[in-house]
Amino acid sequence: LDVPVPYWQWQQRIFVWSNLTIGLIFIVCAVVLMTFAVWITQKWKRKEASRSAISGQEDIALTDQVDMPPTDLPAPVVSLLGSCHYQVGVDTVMAIIVEMCRQGSLRIDVREKHSFFSKRKEVYLIKQGLSDRSWEKRLLDNLPAEVEIFDLDVKFLREEIEEDLGEYLVYMGIFDHNPGKCLKDFSEERFWGTLLWFMSFIFLFLGGTMTIFFWEPSRSVYSIGTVTLAIIVTFFLSTKADPLNIGKIIPTSAGLKERSQWDGFKTYLKKVSAGAANPATADLFDQYLPYATAFGLFDTWIEKGAKADIPVPSWLHLPSTDDKQDITKVLQNSFNLVGEAFGFN
Repeated sequence: LDVPVPYWQWQQRIFVWSNLTIGLIFIVCAVVLMTFAVWITQKWKRKEASRSAISGQEDIALTDQVDMPPTDLPAPVVSLLGSCHYQVGVDTVMAIIVEMCRQGSLRIDVREKHSFFSKRKEVYLIKQGLSDRSWEKRLLDNLPAEVEIFDLDVKFLREEIEEDLGEYLVYMGIFDHNPGKCLKDFSEERFWGTLLWFMSFIFLFLGGTMTIFFWEPSRSVYSIGTVTLAIIVTFFLSTKADPLNIGKIIPTSAGLKERSQWDGFKTYLKKVSAGAANPATADLFDQYLPYATAFGLFDTWIEKGAKADIPVPSWLHLPSTDDKQDITKVLQNSFNLVGEAFGFN
């Protein structure tokens, strides 16, 4: 029989299900808050570890200006070590190309192209050797035998080269963990952390709303299921959103000393570029070019070389009629294109 439910029974159901709603919402809130408490506690502990590592820098004395490379660290690795977040930048990839040219695995050809009304220069990157370094080998494996720099496109290699350089830093004892990989993990963890906040509160809202509206016991499975799902999702996302161990991207004590020494050499190169000092020979000028590039001094360094009448490096093949000032502009524009080829605008 379809008998109407008495009003007092409805009142009783409302009372029971209202209390159940409050209880379920309290449980979900408790689970979410406990999860975040664990997550934030882990993050705080790791930040404390980072502060302890950073405090060790106070014991590292700053190195005075030095007029020669303090170690034989490759220029791209020096660039990564000196960067703000230990990430590959445009100076890093430019240093890779310059260093590979000096070592003989690449060559730069500047060619004149004539048309009826104009004359222009094209700059080509040509493979002519091998390399044992992982980042250089990776680049060589993905380059054609000859390519105009304007057409070069190797954006897809950027992250892989960053990890290769990071592994070299670990191998040299400058870091305990690959900084590039740690930063990549951080991007993923930040995504999962944001999703954790969003999904937890969405499920909390849905669970509470459905519990309020589905007072009938036969329908209560929807609200209870939603709340249960909220708890499961919260725990699952909390395992994915483990915060970055910031202490992993702090150099070791040996790494801090290494970076301090290279900062001293950077100071010297800045003075040379500004005209306050001069390298002793043209060979030194060419030898220091990769490091000047790594420190972001490429443009001013080659301008300085042109003004000081430094001979053109042997790895740069030029038309015989060109003057140095013209070549300086061509090189500056070409290496800007190298940055764009790696995805830097």
